[in-house]
Amino acid sequence: SGYATQSVYQFCKPRTQRRVYAIKGSSQYGAPLISKRFLKHGRNTLFIVGGDTAKDSIFARLKIEEHGPRFMHFPTGHGYTEEFYRQLTAEEIRTRMRHGFPVRYYKKLRERNEALDCRVYNLAALEILNPNFERMAKNLEVKDKPVEDQGPLPKNVKQKPPRQQGGGFVDAWR
Repeated sequence: SGYATQSVYQFCKPRTQRRVYAIKGSSQYGAPLISKRFLKHGRNTLFIVGGDTAKDSIFARLKIEEHGPRFMHFPTGHGYTEEFYRQLTAEEIRTRMRHGFPVRYYKKLRERNEALDCRVYNLAALEILNPNFERMAKNLEVKDKPVEDQGPLPKNVKQKPPRQQGGGFVDAWR
């Protein structure tokens, strides 16, 4: 919401129930990854994103070489080109003295850094939405028990058609 602020708020306000929120970058180094606040006019929800904190996390994760927690995966053939990696590593951490104290900041090395920005926003969205991955994995599990073939159904027994999965608010609670 740092650009076209009122348009962003007008877009997000009616979509809050669908968890569409406005975000804005924090100007402080070391700010928490996510801070939440409500705007007085219209009670919009705004999340402040600690971009430097997110970048610290991303660069630390890029150093992890073995698969496991926090390892970053880059599947082959999904748009991860050489340009993507240039953009992902387009910034580096630097330190300068300000009023006698060291201050850390990220300096752009290349003009294009959209891949890094997208990772920052993805990490922020993950923190905001806080999905239950264990429950999602359980819902996706395939039953190991094979279905036994019991032959055709008798003519007087009607087979129910498979239930269609609906979308939206009403079906989401099931």
